[in-house]
Amino acid sequence: MADNSSGVVLGTVVPSGNGNGNGNGNGAGKPSSPFKLFDGKDKDNEACRSLWVAVIQKAIKDVAYSSQKRGQRALTASEREKLHRIYELEAPENFFNSPWFEEICLFLDLSPSGIRVAVFDRYECSDAQRHPLI
Repeated sequence: MADNSSGVVLGTVVPSGNGNGNGNGNGAGKPSSPFKLFDGKDKDNEACRSLWVAVIQKAIKDVAYSSQKRGQRALTASEREKLHRIYELEAPENFFNSPWFEEICLFLDLSPSGIRVAVFDRYECSDAQRHPLI
């Protein structure tokens, strides 16, 4: 088994079958194919950044989809269902005015107001959507 202090997940060493017990067959004492969960100090930060970028991208896609369907008269059942899922908990536009969005942008070193203005202008959100608390 690999030493957990090295960042290698325990139990992930693939034995080489030579019987020397080190897992790689070359006598070097290193596993041949370890799965490294944290191969550097920045992996957690990179994962968090990727997650938060994906959250913002999903919110933008939801605003775009709802904007596209806003003027459409007849919606299919799947379009109505998708819009229902988008608006089920809260309007996606509200996310861009939330403290969560502000915190995510600070973590990502992004301008919350710049993103907010770009999204609302691009997808022609009404003043009520831009400022839901007014």
